Amino acid sequence: MNRFVVLLFAAAVFCGCASVDRQSKEPNLLTTVNGVDLSRHELKYSVQPWLRGCLPVPLDNLMLFVRQHSGGKAVSFEVVADDSLVTEFNAYAAKEIAAGKPYDPRAERAKFILDKCGEKSAPYMTEYFRLQERYTMFVFSCSGLLYPKSPLYKDLCSKDQLDQLQKYLEKAVEAAKGTRFAPVLAKEYEFFLKSRREVETLIAQGTRRFVIGDNEAGFQQMAGILGDEPVRASEVLCSVSPDKKYFVIRVKADEPMMKKRRITGTGRDYSAAWKDDRFEIFIVPDRAKPECSYQFIITSGGVLWDASRKDLSYNCDLSWNSASELKVVHHPSSWEAELRIPLAALGYSGVPDKDFLFNIYRFREVKGAKLEKYAWSPICHGANFQPENFGVISWED
Repeated sequence: MNRFVVLLFAAAVFCGCASVDRQSKEPNLLTTVNGVDLSRHELKYSVQPWLRGCLPVPLDNLMLFVRQHSGGKAVSFEVVADDSLVTEFNAYAAKEIAAGKPYDPRAERAKFILDKCGEKSAPYMTEYFRLQERYTMFVFSCSGLLYPKSPLYKDLCSKDQLDQLQKYLEKAVEAAKGTRFAPVLAKEYEFFLKSRREVETLIAQGTRRFVIGDNEAGFQQMAGILGDEPVRASEVLCSVSPDKKYFVIRVKADEPMMKKRRITGTGRDYSAAWKDDRFEIFIVPDRAKPECSYQFIITSGGVLWDASRKDLSYNCDLSWNSASELKVVHHPSSWEAELRIPLAALGYSGVPDKDFLFNIYRFREVKGAKLEKYAWSPICHGANFQPENFGVISWED
């Protein structure tokens, strides 16, 4: 099966690119693809905008895929309208594909762009369409197929990606000046800028944040590492010690199988601490220098592991010692820990005057049970050190 189609299909199933009307009894896309014998004579799908405030994605490949796996039954698509050329293209593609006629995605897209944008702007708009597909493919190859992800717009609409899309749109607008296509390109550019503002607002609102000086701040829940619903409760609380000398991190973890926790070693900086039942903490004191950071591991067996980082690789300086203090307490069906990190070890003589990037993960390692992963700020699949997906510690009084 074509890998692009699989990736785009997974994106659609779980993030609303294309979804069956939940009020109907029609099968979902996954059922269709799995080849279940369908009793309905006509399959009707609603092609939705990407996500609230985000740019729509070209979906002709997805619609072709659905038609090819419909078991010969008629398929129709409804497109939710907005002011985007991409959505207009999806409506065009839906009509052509549902008609059952031969459909060449590359040729049909080129024809649509040429007719709507003109010969001079076509190369730039072709890239505009292509890049939106490529970003979708990249996100779902990195974040994992068939996993819900929240907030996904943060990954699909990074600043670099938005800058690149805007660059091609600006070139298309410039190329169309003085032609009958100028109003169309100007309208698309206006739509893009409006969507970009909404995306950036959503990203800012979606960033996890702990305000240290907020006296009302309590424990914050952790989600599944990809943003999915957690299986069990894991919580974190951040504060500063009364003497303003320590950054204090408290964690709590529900654990119904306390006697089966994986604990393979003891002692400070135990080399295999990352294999045990644990929390992992990442701190980036200077947001402009994410390569300069610190990592801590707290195991439920009471082991503290700490190291510093000087680059974005897996390399850690294990000789660094933060002189932190760790206390772990066990309960019948849970455990909790308190880590006191000297602010001096992070390069500060008192309470910092600027925000830190921060993230904390729980890895539930229990014998005979599947590994469970949790995160305070959700990330993509891959290495845990992803500063671009970290939350923020604000040191406000």
